[in-house]
Amino acid sequence: MRKEDFYGVTTAPVEYIEFFREAVKYQTFHAHNAFFEQCMYQNILVKKYGWPRIPIKQWRCSMAKSLAYAHPQSLDNATQALGAMHQKNKAGRAIMLKLCKPNKNGGWNEDPEDFEKLYQYCIDDVAAEREIDRLLPDLIPQEQTYWFLDQLINQRGISIDTGSVKKALDFIHTYSENLNNIVFEQSGMQLDRVTRRQAVLDWVRSQGIEIPGYTKGDVKTVLEGEIPEAVRIVLGAKLELGKTSVAKYEALRNSVGDDGRIRDTLIYHGATTGRWTGKLFQLQNLPKSSIKNTEQAIALLKNQTLEGFEIFYPDVMGALSSCIRGMIIASEGCELFVGDYNAIEARVLFWLCEEEYGLKQYRDGTDIYVDMAKRIYGGSDISKLQRDLGKRAVLGCGYGMGHVKFAQTCAAQGQPITGDLAERAVKAYRDTYGNVCRGWYAQENAAISVCHTKQSAYCGRIIWKMDSRGTLLCQLPSGRCLAYPNAFLEYVETPWGERKIALHYMAVDSTTKRWGKEHTYGGKIIENITQAIARDLLAAAMLRCESRGFPVIFSVHDEIVADVAEGSKTLQEFEQCLCEVPGWATGAPIRVEGWVGRRYKK
Repeated sequence: MRKEDFYGVTTAPVEYIEFFREAVKYQTFHAHNAFFEQCMYQNILVKKYGWPRIPIKQWRCSMAKSLAYAHPQSLDNATQALGAMHQKNKAGRAIMLKLCKPNKNGGWNEDPEDFEKLYQYCIDDVAAEREIDRLLPDLIPQEQTYWFLDQLINQRGISIDTGSVKKALDFIHTYSENLNNIVFEQSGMQLDRVTRRQAVLDWVRSQGIEIPGYTKGDVKTVLEGEIPEAVRIVLGAKLELGKTSVAKYEALRNSVGDDGRIRDTLIYHGATTGRWTGKLFQLQNLPKSSIKNTEQAIALLKNQTLEGFEIFYPDVMGALSSCIRGMIIASEGCELFVGDYNAIEARVLFWLCEEEYGLKQYRDGTDIYVDMAKRIYGGSDISKLQRDLGKRAVLGCGYGMGHVKFAQTCAAQGQPITGDLAERAVKAYRDTYGNVCRGWYAQENAAISVCHTKQSAYCGRIIWKMDSRGTLLCQLPSGRCLAYPNAFLEYVETPWGERKIALHYMAVDSTTKRWGKEHTYGGKIIENITQAIARDLLAAAMLRCESRGFPVIFSVHDEIVADVAEGSKTLQEFEQCLCEVPGWATGAPIRVEGWVGRRYKK
């Protein structure tokens, strides 16, 4: 609402609420991270004070706009990146945190001067939010609808097996204490726990073992060598207790509500391609399972002592890590419907580049990985290991990866290959799917041309254009645009020693999280476009699910999970719903593999 709407309104509660009741009927409400405002409004003003509810469709979010146009997520960073006149009041934030917490005596800070500073902090925040809202374009109608859906999904939440979470944390606590006791003994009573990084490093070096750092890779490298048994036990304990499962279980315990549900786990347009990212429980980054039957493992977790569980699963922490997905369960009287898009990026890439040979393979049901393996190895009798390399080539070489990087990737994924074989694999891909390779250069040249001339350009299914703020826009077939803020051209040195012009833009660095200059190239541009189109197909499917009785509770990468009333729908109906494509994607060979169950799994 606008401040001027309140001018002349008395502060008397009844009159104010009546005015607000009328305003709710026609006003939209803007906020940065509007989900927070919705929760505060609903749980305090509605539940406690009887204010009228505000429907989701009357909310707008400047954070969503900032993310959609490839700017930082936080209000502070977004205002800085946009060069806004109104910046976040950092001093006021410290006051806000002070007033939110009890003081040393257990009472509350109630200094009137602090409250005056708090009021000014709130006013400054509103001014900053308004300016972001003014500087950035509104979401296009379809994206605004997806944001409404995102808010609904985050409000709906995910049902959690809280009993099993508590039991798992009990096991983790006891097992960690036992393991740290062993570390204490093996280190000659010098180390009481492996979380003390510098202390452990100093002790390992005192045993005559060189260790460069304390990362997982550093520790694994040392464990592969000849080392004293005590060092092996201590470093092995570090790996066991460093598994992400511990943090995941704690996140579940700390985030779950009184009704056994965890909410607000998804971030709309968290990735610049438009894909959802996660928070709290981090659904997008769950550990891989090392055991086949997680249902059985969770049943043992619930019914056994730690000692009994360890008999069946000697790698206790590994087993608990494998069970983390299973902590997500269907609601009472419901089933989880899970649909995973098969090789969606490879399929979309062929569709985008009009690579007819690859499209025909997918449409005909050809084993595309075997076909690629035959081209790499030159034979007809293909082993499983050779097929695996064919699969890595099809899924990994579509974005311009060279043979050196391909070999490194294969080694990292547990299939080391020779440099010669890597060269053959990359060449086989490029020879087979020539239109994909041509697409890399075509999209890069189109983007550079538009950045130089400021004139729009068509490139296959894509339209490139520049807006008035200097943001390079890549319009996708869906009508949505990928944004490259403050785009400009500058020469770079390629890995092979060539000096060439390259597209540069401002972005949030994925490692440092800082706003700074980046550059890109054809393969990366194609990757962005492909992942963005795949996301648009996923988002459209989520919307269809909602309209057809499949309430979505989250999406992970290329997977949709719905919480469906038991017996009300069939898996076939679900898969058909997900396989439909919008008119703009006609001809895209989409395939979905689904399953139904009570517990989430992979």
